[in-house]
Amino acid sequence: MTKKEITLISLIVIGVVSGGLVVNIASADKKGLPDFGPLPETAESEIEETPGTGYSGIEKADASKPSQRQKPAKPSGPVNINTAGESELTRLSGVGPALAKRICDDRAANGSFKSIDDLQRVKGIGPATVEKNRDVITIGN
Repeated sequence: MTKKEITLISLIVIGVVSGGLVVNIASADKKGLPDFGPLPETAESEIEETPGTGYSGIEKADASKPSQRQKPAKPSGPVNINTAGESELTRLSGVGPALAKRICDDRAANGSFKSIDDLQRVKGIGPATVEKNRDVITIGN
């Protein structure tokens, strides 16, 4: 057998074995799974059985409750991109610590931003990021 044939056969065997594991895991019934105890009382009241499946892990949607996924809060006030430090810049939507550092480094190397759109000269900031933050960004006097 050549090295390519051995490699091909090995990949086929690995695929068959891993496929079998996935099927076994997916078809396991509740008896084969560990018992993690009862659900908290607050969760049990929100669980509804899915008809025909015997599975009762689907939670009812409740329009009165706010979504678990909420948009990050906007800055409480304007952010002056010519004077803000890294921590203040991270309050902008889409700006993390690395991007905030790049903004400060660019400002030190190239001087103040003359307009909000000048922020796009920083690698990693495009028109979408500028538009998302336009209402909270200032450039000073």
